[in-house]
Amino acid sequence: MISDKFFNTISEDQKYDIIFIDGLHEKEQVLRDVFNSLNHLSDGGTIVMHDCSPETKRLSLKDRCYNVWEAIVVLRQENNLNVRVIDVDHGLGIVSIGSQEEFELSINFDNTYEYLDSNRKKILNLISEKEFKNE
Repeated sequence: MISDKFFNTISEDQKYDIIFIDGLHEKEQVLRDVFNSLNHLSDGGTIVMHDCSPETKRLSLKDRCYNVWEAIVVLRQENNLNVRVIDVDHGLGIVSIGSQEEFELSINFDNTYEYLDSNRKKILNLISEKEFKNE
């Protein structure tokens, strides 16, 4: 079943430690999935998102990772979330309740692959696998 329907079928009290999002690869759906997931995330739980950092322009097309990375940009602006992307497997987004360094979009923000590629580390809060393991 699609994720929107799933979240409508489970009890508000149902909580999960880990929720994995790898759906339609569209920014708006990913954001709905994250915000729905936050309502069902246990204390200390984590949301993991796939395809947040396409390595090539080809991977940023609609039939691939598309614009999931733009959802990360939106989530990085939320004060009550800790959001980062691990530089593995097309980018694994890690979202948890917490705080993060304040992030403001540049006035020159452009939702093109070229902009992402030139600003990847900053806008995605990109970290290596080793950095993640050492947290």
